Amino acid sequence: RLDDWQMEVVAEGLEESIEVRLFPMDAEVMFSTNAFSLSSQDSEADWHLSEKELGIFAFVAPCAVIQVAPPGKAASARTVVDIRAALPRMEEAAVVMVQLASGTSTFRLLMYTSTMRVRSSSTEGVLYVKRMMAPAEDDGSGDAIWKPLSAAYCKVYAQYGDHREEFYKDGYTDCLGRFDYASLTGQRSSGAAVAKMAALVVSQEGCTIIQMDPPRGM
Repeated sequence: RLDDWQMEVVAEGLEESIEVRLFPMDAEVMFSTNAFSLSSQDSEADWHLSEKELGIFAFVAPCAVIQVAPPGKAASARTVVDIRAALPRMEEAAVVMVQLASGTSTFRLLMYTSTMRVRSSSTEGVLYVKRMMAPAEDDGSGDAIWKPLSAAYCKVYAQYGDHREEFYKDGYTDCLGRFDYASLTGQRSSGAAVAKMAALVVSQEGCTIIQMDPPRGM
């Protein structure tokens, strides 16, 4: 996956054209059913679901189809697929399942967009959410500029020591871009220790998923 809704297809000896089928997905539903399969401790990492995990979703018909010429017969031939032109037909979806089909071969992957950066502090039990105000300079002369993002929706799931997973809490970041992911106003539904946590963060800047360590003693 490249930046800005582009991906690079690497194929060997592929002579037929590639049909790119696009299916918009609901990020919150997807996260609620696969919180710990999707998440990692890097909020900017790619998302991956197995064919079995993708199989729980019903893909009836693609919202858009793009025809791409074959990369060529050479070993490790490459071509870039750009799906930005199709986004308006999908109501500017934040997450898109992309299916590549050529002959009898198919491949599926998830693509998403986000100009947010999410970091977690297990000491405080807090998420820090920022949005990019200006990208880094191409020549490396300057770093990206980030600003705290308020009113970003955060949904948190917990995985307990007995491997059970359940919804933990949700809410919005404050004016400093912070969200307390650990504390609860009431009692937890389980007395078991929390092994790890995952959060979906959604805003007008896109969406991202991150896995967090629980604060000590949870």
